Amino acid sequence: MIDKKKVMQALSTVQDPELGVDLVTLGMIEDVKIEGEHVHVTVALTIPGCPMKETMGNGVVSAVSKINGVKSVDFSFTTMSEEQKKATFAKAQKVREGGNTQQKEDPLKKLSGKDIKNVIAVGSGKGGVGKSMITSMLAVEARRQGNAVGVLDADITGPSIPTIFGQKGLLSAAKDGVSPRETKSGIKVVSMNLLMKDPSNPVIWRGPILSGVLKQFYNDVYWGKLDYLFLDLPPGTGDMPLTVMQVYPLDGFVVVTNPQELANLVVTKSMRMANELNVPLVGILENMTHLTCPGCGREIKVFGDSMVEKNCTEHGVRYLGGVPIDPEYAKACDKGVIEDVDMPRAIVDSFAIISGNSK
Repeated sequence: MIDKKKVMQALSTVQDPELGVDLVTLGMIEDVKIEGEHVHVTVALTIPGCPMKETMGNGVVSAVSKINGVKSVDFSFTTMSEEQKKATFAKAQKVREGGNTQQKEDPLKKLSGKDIKNVIAVGSGKGGVGKSMITSMLAVEARRQGNAVGVLDADITGPSIPTIFGQKGLLSAAKDGVSPRETKSGIKVVSMNLLMKDPSNPVIWRGPILSGVLKQFYNDVYWGKLDYLFLDLPPGTGDMPLTVMQVYPLDGFVVVTNPQELANLVVTKSMRMANELNVPLVGILENMTHLTCPGCGREIKVFGDSMVEKNCTEHGVRYLGGVPIDPEYAKACDKGVIEDVDMPRAIVDSFAIISGNSK
């Protein structure tokens, strides 16, 4: 007869991938039914649509199947009440703060050990300013200057880089790690969209898993020798940009904005965040400065008069120039042919500044 105690012992080896603690300790095993040689396990989830539930279910099957006498295993899920959820999170927090005796790696330990000369982050305090396009343009310009270049799409929940470079399909594993996709000009690209069979599916993970993936994109990818690795950051100053600034060996940070005063207000937060975390700030690059009328050639300031350059002067930060609104840029991004575009003057000048400060 199969012993329930042995089943629970086996289940204690299965972790919640997000909380990093085993299911038994967290109280997530709601029920175990043993019928002859068959075991059914019911797992209580913290949220009904937990994206990692199948991973946990497969872990349950793998662990319990190893018990002598077990011929088949299946699982089902229920959802915790708010009180149960709070208790589960409290247990996880207690374990992470030292409730177990296993030595844990410092989550803020700097990543290292790669043959990458310069790591440049491109970010903004808010979304919608075109930082993915700017990141891609800087990478293309760096490649045109004869450098070995990579682009890491750090916007895990809203990746754009594969589309901009015309990359589809799944990444492949190699002896030394995951192999990046190479664009037609030889730029190496890694993105969450290149790890999903259906890129239209949403990534609805919580912060700890997202931060772990960000580290894996650096540690578990075989980048080879690079002169520049550009990181396309998610917007804001939350968990994801914070993780990058704390653990990546950054050599520079380019902040992207547009002429809107609202954008400038939020961008100031990114500047101060970089300063507080001792990340070298390359400067501010202004996107969407104006639109040139195709009929008369007049410059139309779609977002009104810009205060970006003046604000840069007031803050003692370098103004890297402005990139105009150009329908050809948008078409190139949508069609995945950004490498065919003539780079605007501000991109050329910005990379000249970056390369002038390079290792």
